[in-house]
Amino acid sequence: SESDLEKDNVLIIENNKITGKFSKEGEEECFEYVPRVSGIYRFDFESNDVKTNYKFNICTENQNMIISSEYSSKGKNVELNAGEKYIIKVKQYSGFPEYEINIGVPNEICEVEGNNIEGTLLYEGEEDKYTYIAPVTGQYRFNFASDNDQSNYKFYLYTENNEKLAGQYYSDNGKTLDLDKGETYTIVIAQYLGYASYKVTIGVPNLPKRIEGNNFSGSLLYIDQKDCYTYVAPKNGRYRFDFMSDNDRNNYKFYLYAENNEKLVGQYYSDDGKTIDLGADKEYRIEVIQYSGFENFIIGRKDRGSSTGGKY
Repeated sequence: SESDLEKDNVLIIENNKITGKFSKEGEEECFEYVPRVSGIYRFDFESNDVKTNYKFNICTENQNMIISSEYSSKGKNVELNAGEKYIIKVKQYSGFPEYEINIGVPNEICEVEGNNIEGTLLYEGEEDKYTYIAPVTGQYRFNFASDNDQSNYKFYLYTENNEKLAGQYYSDNGKTLDLDKGETYTIVIAQYLGYASYKVTIGVPNLPKRIEGNNFSGSLLYIDQKDCYTYVAPKNGRYRFDFMSDNDRNNYKFYLYAENNEKLVGQYYSDDGKTIDLGADKEYRIEVIQYSGFENFIIGRKDRGSSTGGKY
């Protein structure tokens, strides 16, 4: 039968490259391909004679067509499943060229370890996928870098239920996102324009801290970093929060919230500080957020209006 004849003449693809030469009208060659990993593959079409043309088809093992294209389209992307058998057919269409089809193979999904994601985008439509487990709840920063500023790539981040939280370009420089501790997220780096080696650096928030004593301090190391603190006022009175930094050319924001999440203060480091009345044994939330540049900060508190007065 025709099916048996095709099986007898199917060639096995090696080294992710298909080559051949047509010598007669309607000539067709069949190849068997079993992907080693699931993902988006790229089939780039080449010929020794651009004035000629050939057809390119991919079918499942039971002859269901997945894609149909021609050399003149220069190439095709298709999503394939690991371990499944596909039949690729290359058929003469006009002229008798020598052809070469190069297969771009996706990388396996990797789990992000540490705070950096690095890779190289080598073919059109390539997608590198990663899983990332957030170590702490808070505001994260994903900074984008590349070894080729004339190229561009896309950055996507999805939740476990496939909800898209981010869809950015390298040219956007980065993205700030709120993530939840213990949740597994999928990150996709997708080729968009040209080819490049990329690096995505993850700014991980610090754990919330409880303020003890008269001062608290920290370091703002990445864009949109947010350090969170809790403070329990020891007595009723007028408190002073003085803002200090080791770099006066930079700036940060200071917010203070009541237990019901009402915002009581929203100031900049450049405002020098803020005086506010607080209630005894009430718990307040303080946020110190990067605004311009990076710096070490110190914030001090003074009681201006208690019966005893002074600092505590």
